[in-house]
Formats: sequence, C-alpha cells, structure tokens
Amino acid sequence: MLKQKVSAEKKDPGNRKDKVRFGKPDFKFILISTVLILFASSALAVSPLLTRYESTRHGFSIQIPATWQFKEGYMGTLFIAISPLDDSLDEFRENVNVTVEKLDLYISLDEYMKISVRNMARMLTLFKEEETGRRKSDAGEVGWIRYTHRQGIYHIRGLASIVIAGNQAFVVTCTAESDRFMKYRSLFELMSKSFRLTKSSL
Repeated sequence: MLKQKVSAEKKDPGNRKDKVRFGKPDFKFILISTVLILFASSALAVSPLLTRYESTRHGFSIQIPATWQFKEGYMGTLFIAISPLDDSLDEFRENVNVTVEKLDLYISLDEYMKISVRNMARMLTLFKEEETGRRKSDAGEVGWIRYTHRQGIYHIRGLASIVIAGNQAFVVTCTAESDRFMKYRSLFELMSKSFRLTKSSL
C-alpha cells in the first residue's frame, strides 16, 4: 500500500480538469531517461515546504515539495512528482521519478553506472555525460550521473542517483531544462539525498 505523509489533501493529477499529458520517455534496462510534462494551467509558486512520500510496497521513501503533483506506477516508474508551472510561458515540468530494476546477477555499483551511461548514450539524442561521482547516504553507497541530452525541442539536463540494495537497483532521476537546471539543482540534490530504503527493500 502506498501512502504519503501529508497533512493537506493531495489530489491525483489524473483527476484534474486540466489534464496532464506525460510525454513518453525512452525506457530500457535501467534508467527512465526523462519525463516531459506539458499542459495548460495557471502559474503556481514552488514551495520550499517538503513532505515525505513513502511506498511501503516498494520499500522506499523520498522528500518532495508539498506543492508538486505526483503519480504512482506511471510508464515504468514506481513514482513521479512534477513541479507547478512558474508562469504562463512555462511548458516544461521539472520532475523527479523513482525506478527499480531486479538484478539476476551480482553487479557492482561502478559496473551498473558504466552500463547506465552506455545505455543513455545509445538511447538519448545528443547525450553528453557531464560528471559522475559517489557519496555515502542513509540508503547506502550512491552513484550519481549528471548529463544532458535533447528531447524534441527541449535541451534537458538530468541528475540520476543509483542505489543497489541486494538484487535491486533503485534510480532517482531529476530533470529540468538546461537553462533552468541551476535554479533547481539544490532542490534536486536535496530530494536525491532524502531517498531512503525501508526494511522491505533490503
């Protein structure tokens, strides 16, 4: 059962009168590359107030801004959250999503990251790896990849964080338009670092 620890009522985007259209991502093997969200709506402000979303079924939790909309089980993701529009000219919805892959054989984090980069280079238009690294977290050792690519008319910059737990690889991916990435970078890093695994996923 999926739940979100939020005091205010949250509505599923699918129930809104102003329908959300999720652009179809290239998804194969590990990373859902990016998710574009385009729809007409009034502008909303990004709130710094964070709330923790928790999936007891899949054994993880992550913090997201309280004003972001979320959807569960969409197009290969376990969870996706999307930002409000900044203004009437804003068409791209900054987002964070969580995916998981079952691993049949043991693979190290370094190996998984290398395979991820190779697959992204093959799947994504004008893919460019900007930087990779590793860090410690409450979820365990985390490998991260910052990258850019083109999707339609959009120049996208993404941050993918990878955690391997047993025979599962969890990937937290944050994306924004390249020229707006720095505005959201600290929030993306905060959300990525807030990712936690529960006993059911270990």
